[in-house]
Amino acid sequence: MHLSSMTAARAVGAFVLAASLAACSSAGHGGTSADPSSAAGIVRSSPPPPSSATPAASPMTAPSSSGTAVPDHGKPGVDAAGAEPGGKEEEAGDDDAPFDSEHPTLAGIGLGMSGEAVADKLGAPLQQYELPEGDGSVRIQEYEGISVGFAPNGSVVFVEVASPSASTGLEGIRIGGGGERAAEGLGVPFTSESRVLSKSVAGGMVKIDLDPSTQNVLSVKLIGETG
Repeated sequence: MHLSSMTAARAVGAFVLAASLAACSSAGHGGTSADPSSAAGIVRSSPPPPSSATPAASPMTAPSSSGTAVPDHGKPGVDAAGAEPGGKEEEAGDDDAPFDSEHPTLAGIGLGMSGEAVADKLGAPLQQYELPEGDGSVRIQEYEGISVGFAPNGSVVFVEVASPSASTGLEGIRIGGGGERAAEGLGVPFTSESRVLSKSVAGGMVKIDLDPSTQNVLSVKLIGETG
């Protein structure tokens, strides 16, 4: 019995020594020491998953190698005007109509139109005043870039467009545009000496004033017969 106890004690001592040497050898080669709880047969649960509160990366940015968020250029850029590059700019005068001498209009206003019809189209005037005309007067109402004259009976006898901000409503004729193109739209001759373009229409005439130096359009007038 004494020999058996001695043999058992030596076996246990040898086992402990071997375990100690293995642990020292692992630490000497840069490894991590054994977890005491593992050696004791304790099973540990796996690490908890990352918290759902961790903010996700924004789909509009991507991390750079330095860790700084950089723009994602997978989407086409937008220029300062709010249109994608390469977009076609809308041409001025796309809604203009060809000039019609039998039913003349300017800025959508025709001769003989009532004040109510003008108000429906242009709204309230910015200002109005009386302009002497022959033995009477014409009431002029000013709108944004447009002037409209009314006879004493309240019907339109005069329309003028004199600002690039207002459309003439006539194809090829716009304030600041070329005189030659305006003459073509009006259907009248054009020369390098042209300073005024005019054409008779039903109930009056159309007159276009040109810049003497550039021959560009300064103003367009629709003038009715007041006599």
